[in-house]
Amino acid sequence: MIITITAHSKQTLNSISLLSESIVFHYVLCKAAELIIFLAIEQANDVHITLDIDLIGQHAKVFIKGYYYLHHKDSVRVNIHLNHHAEKTQSTCSVKGVLFDQTYSKVKGMVEIKEQAVHSNAHFENKVLIFDQAKAVSIPTMEVKTHEVKCSHGSAIGRVDEEVLFYMHSRGLAKQDAISLYIEGFLSNVKIKGK
Repeated sequence: MIITITAHSKQTLNSISLLSESIVFHYVLCKAAELIIFLAIEQANDVHITLDIDLIGQHAKVFIKGYYYLHHKDSVRVNIHLNHHAEKTQSTCSVKGVLFDQTYSKVKGMVEIKEQAVHSNAHFENKVLIFDQAKAVSIPTMEVKTHEVKCSHGSAIGRVDEEVLFYMHSRGLAKQDAISLYIEGFLSNVKIKGK
């Protein structure tokens, strides 16, 4: 399924999606449009999600926050393509994952800043916390065709810090409670409060 949405000047689109299927979202952001996307992916049986966002108007902005939380043999593939076509555009993307058992995730992030998109600002990050035999791939990419921009990207895949768990356990928390608290802290900046 492909869904295309266009935002015109000075409109704000809020897209809050609990996704459990394969889908492509294509957004076109005109002058001064703002898009906020929240992704929450749980119980993902071979889910493929693509976000293709074209910032074609000056001062267009997109903010993406989300997480995926997988168990058993779930798998998820997320492709995020942020295309800056106009000057003074902004994109911020932060996606985190928690993987248990034999789960798998692959997140590809591409930020493309065209030659005419001077004074644009872009940040992309993907962080994954893995347990058991889970596997994760994270591929952040930037293609910048002008010099007058601010761009950054990051990727981290790792396991729970056993020393932190030991410290929490020594303060009276059971191991599972310590792991739950650790995960809650890890996901705290990408989850909607109360979810």
